[in-house]
Amino acid sequence: MADKILEINPRTELASVKENNHNVDEIVNKISALELQIASLSERFSSSRTRSSSNSRARSRGRSRKRFDPNGKYCYYHFKFGKKYFLDKCKPSCNWKQPENFREQ
Repeated sequence: MADKILEINPRTELASVKENNHNVDEIVNKISALELQIASLSERFSSSRTRSSSNSRARSRGRSRKRFDPNGKYCYYHFKFGKKYFLDKCKPSCNWKQPENFREQ
């Protein structure tokens, strides 16, 4: 059947595909430009993360608590617990006499 169709209407055209190098070059150039933009954005993002983490660390530091001084005027228990502490472990060298002394620290 196909042979009869070709006999009635013979094709004299030849179909071919012409490669267009101009379009391929344009696409390659656009891809290269996108790669450069991605690299630039990646560099900016990583450097801003480094800066922001170092800044936040410096900002988040609060005032430090006083440390116990073994040569200080109060024993560890009065230094740590103040007037809430019971005197059974108090050292003889402790100057704790009255609860208002704790406010001096």
